[in-house]
Amino acid sequence: MQPKQTQNADERIRIGEAAAILGVHVQTLRDYEARGVIASTRTVGGDRRFRRGDVEDLRDNPPAKYVRRDPRQNPRSA
Repeated sequence: MQPKQTQNADERIRIGEAAAILGVHVQTLRDYEARGVIASTRTVGGDRRFRRGDVEDLRDNPPAKYVRRDPRQNPRSA
């Protein structure tokens, strides 16, 4: 199945909408930005705006470090 792409990849979206697309908390998205996983721009008022295409790319191709794993599939050794 092909990843779903939007018509307007250059659209700038608010942090809440970006977090909802990614299925993460807004603070997680701030952490991603601080670590260089995704870039944002700032409005004159200082609010973050993320490029919709970048958010969708991150959703469809998350870095391995950030992929959620089922702990039952890889239990820790005792």
